[in-house]
Parts: sequence; structure tokens; C-alpha cells
Amino acid sequence: MGNPRRPTYESVGKEKVDGKDLVHLRMVPDAGDKTDPQDLPQEWLVPEGKNGWLVRRSQSNAILFKQTVHADITYEALPKDAKIETPTVTAPEKK
Repeated sequence: MGNPRRPTYESVGKEKVDGKDLVHLRMVPDAGDKTDPQDLPQEWLVPEGKNGWLVRRSQSNAILFKQTVHADITYEALPKDAKIETPTVTAPEKK
């Protein structure tokens, strides 16, 4: 049994995407849970040198307003020389 704050994942296999091997992981359902494992969150990780692993793709389902919403997010790495601008924060106008 895993830590409730850290769900347990199992390896589903490897997939080759854009010349990189992605490790496919899927959350393991709790014992006695009748949930279809395909409906549980899944992650695709790519090795990132000495830093470990980065999430490349993420899939999960959620119930929102009595409807199931499917999120499939692909993360792209930024170029090494990319600069991320700090958002400008302004005070609300006084009326």
C-alpha cells in the first residue's frame, strides 16, 4: 500500500517519440477498487541527463459538473537560451 500523498505507479512500458524513449507509467488502483486502470492518471517520462526524469506527457480524468473531463497535456522543453519574463503586477484601479 502506498503513501496517500504519493500514489503508487507501475511501468506500462516504453514508447519512442521524436527519437527519445519515454517511460510510460500508470497509477496503480487501490486494492479492491473497481476503477478501470485506463481511467487513472498516466505519465510519460523522458530521461534528463543527471537531473533525473522530466514529465513529457500527462493524462488524467476528472469529474467536473457531472461530466468526465479528459486532460491530455504534452510538455515541451524550452531552449537553453530562453528567458521567461516575470508577469507585470499592477494595483487595481481605485474608483
